Amino acid sequence: MKRLLFILSLCVSTLSFAQKTYSVNGESLKLDTEVEGTLNLLWTSVNGQFRYFIKTEDNAVTELKNTKGNNNKY
Repeated sequence: MKRLLFILSLCVSTLSFAQKTYSVNGESLKLDTEVEGTLNLLWTSVNGQFRYFIKTEDNAVTELKNTKGNNNKY
């Protein structure tokens, strides 16, 4: 009985970390939530490239991009 309860609790906890689908700039992405709070940190990996996103309290999702300026500094 204890094993059954343990297995069921593992299944429930695993399901709570499922990916959710978000639309970002017309692109449909399945994102994992890494950190929840006032701002949520979301991420995905596509073709070995990691992409990170921020979700605000009003559910707006914005991709975080690492860009260089004219002076070659990030």
